[in-house]
Formats: sequence, structure tokens, C-alpha cells
Amino acid sequence: MYSHQIPHKIRVNSDIILEKIEQQHAISLFTQLDKHRQFFKQFVDWIDFNKTVEDSLNFVNTSKKEAEDGLGFVWVISYKGDVVGAFSLNNPIDWENKIAELGYWLSPDVQGKGIITQSVNQVIEETKSLFNHYRLRCAVHNLKSNAIADRCQFQFIGVEGKGLKIGEQYYDLNIYSKILLVRER
Repeated sequence: MYSHQIPHKIRVNSDIILEKIEQQHAISLFTQLDKHRQFFKQFVDWIDFNKTVEDSLNFVNTSKKEAEDGLGFVWVISYKGDVVGAFSLNNPIDWENKIAELGYWLSPDVQGKGIITQSVNQVIEETKSLFNHYRLRCAVHNLKSNAIADRCQFQFIGVEGKGLKIGEQYYDLNIYSKILLVRER
């Protein structure tokens, strides 16, 4: 298993740092989610399962266990020293085929600054010895996330019909792929 090779800290630039999720991040993560709960409800189903700091702590502990087991990996996103979101290699990582699905969420307070675009590019740069294929699944109505896939030069593969349930409604997902050529790795 190569999970021990995933970098625990990635310096994207002088303002943006990704660091492996730890228990001390639970309060900051919960604060962001709770402050922007209505915003996130538009795009993700898991916001309804994160109602207390204890729920965020459970997420941290689950994420750490998944990292230990090589199933997934989560970093917190720090911008100018403040935790503003999370970035992940989603469970399950496909080690055999060297495929990683990327996931992320970011506080609306700091969106539009290129934080996720730069983070996607840097995570790929720092993990390209482990993976040669990256995927993104973006809700069709999440225009900002779809734009990130385009800016990071992912190829549109197709639509997964009704691939995401939020509340009682199903949404289509755009599927994107980025395959690194041997010379890029």
C-alpha cells in the first residue's frame, strides 16, 4: 500500500496550505460548515449529518482511519492561517489502477481566489508518482466546481444521471477525468 507516501502537508503557495486532517481541526471545520450551512445544502448531502462539533470530530476520526487503511485521505485547507475547507482523495482510492477521485469544499467567504484551482493542481503535482488518473464528479448545478474542472484541464467524460441525492431531490453529476501521460509524471 502506498498511502504512507501521500504527503501530510502540501504548501500550495504562501497563503494556501493543505495539511492532514487532525482532531484539532474539528472545531474550525464545524464553525465553517455551521456558518454556511444553507450555502452548502445546495451542493452536498452530508451537511445534514454534521450538526455538532462532535459530528465533525467523528468525521476527523473516520478520515484518519481511512488514511491509515489506504482508503482515502483528507487535508484541511488553510488560507492565511485560517481553516476554510477540506480537500480529499475520496474513498475508495484505486491503488491497483492508480486512480484517485478528488473532492473538496470551501467556505464561500474565500471563494473566487483560486484556492481550489491551485490546490487541485498542486495535489496532482505532489501525488503524480502515485496516480496517473484523477477524477472529479461535480453536480451539474454547481457551476463553480465545474469551472474548476475546466481550469485544471480535466476532460469532460459524461453525465451520471441522478448520481447525487440532496435531501429528497436527485441531481445529475458531470464526470471529469485527467490522465497523466508518462512524460507528465
